[in-house]
Amino acid sequence: PIDEMTWAAQEIKKGNYHIELQHSSEDEIGILAEAFRDMSQQVEKRTKELQSSNEQLQRETFEHRQAEEEINRLNAELEERVMQRTEQLLKANQQYQLVLAAQKQTEEELRNSHAQLRNLSRHLQAAREEERTIVAREIHDELGQSLTALKMDVFWLGANLPDGLEP
Repeated sequence: PIDEMTWAAQEIKKGNYHIELQHSSEDEIGILAEAFRDMSQQVEKRTKELQSSNEQLQRETFEHRQAEEEINRLNAELEERVMQRTEQLLKANQQYQLVLAAQKQTEEELRNSHAQLRNLSRHLQAAREEERTIVAREIHDELGQSLTALKMDVFWLGANLPDGLEP
């Protein structure tokens, strides 16, 4: 029985936990063999649990690595999209600044144009008034001269009418 237990201990040392001792008795060696069998079964059971746990841990580690890789890929993709969107926004902002500058210039030109139109309108109004004044003077002067000449002609005719004709 001791040789059998020595052999079983060496097998367990090698990693073979499935050992069945044949010896069975009520004495100390039988009790020791029974304890050795129980220990072998417990070690085998615990080894299987550890192997299963190790496999689960390896699967989880693999899944974790895959998740990290996916996160890194998505993060890189997101960074790229952020860079593209930032570039688009910068271009849009530059275009907005150009449009805003053009709009300000247009507004300034419009104000200048309105000022020029007001000045031109005042100038035209003044020119009309001046022309009216000139025309009114000419009409007044010519009409006065014509009336004066007509009055003088009438007096002359009245003074030079043959006798017998009365005005």
